Amino acid sequence: GAGVDHPLAVPGGVFILPTAGLGPVPVLTNAAGPVVTLSTGGISNTVSGFQLLASAGNDGLLAMGVPNGATLSDLTIIGAGGGAGSGIDIMNSSGTFNITNTTIQGFDGAAFNLVNGNATVNFSGTINNTVGSVLNIAGTTGGTATFNGAINSDGGGGIQLTNVGGNVNVAANTQILNTAGGADALNI
Repeated sequence: GAGVDHPLAVPGGVFILPTAGLGPVPVLTNAAGPVVTLSTGGISNTVSGFQLLASAGNDGLLAMGVPNGATLSDLTIIGAGGGAGSGIDIMNSSGTFNITNTTIQGFDGAAFNLVNGNATVNFSGTINNTVGSVLNIAGTTGGTATFNGAINSDGGGGIQLTNVGGNVNVAANTQILNTAGGADALNI
């Protein structure tokens, strides 16, 4: 984002990513795995102002075992389809994930996947999915997941909640579920 340095650790030191002025945002891709993987090293993770293009079957953004949450903003996360990848995949993590002005679309897996751990999620943005679920929340042991913004499932798996140990809040006026899956809740 504007005015924020984005350091990138590379062999031999740290590289400060260039800032973008007016115009298109930088596009990140990765053909062999998640486009962005958050650090588990106890640092503060911040990702802002990018378009993430995930290849088939891969995640746009992966947070596995992240202990301190993250700040994610001004992101467009697009899946190529053809596999079980997710737009945002938070697994076995804790802390608070504040996600604003973010759009997720085009994933065959869950567009937003929150599995295990006790993370708190505050999502404000848009989720569109036509194949996989728009939300999958499973096996959490605590935390609160709050979703505000447009949530559209047109033919996908809808909202899936299984063995949820925390709270899930989805603003009722923000969801359009045109799917056989609708909203499934098991053992919550």
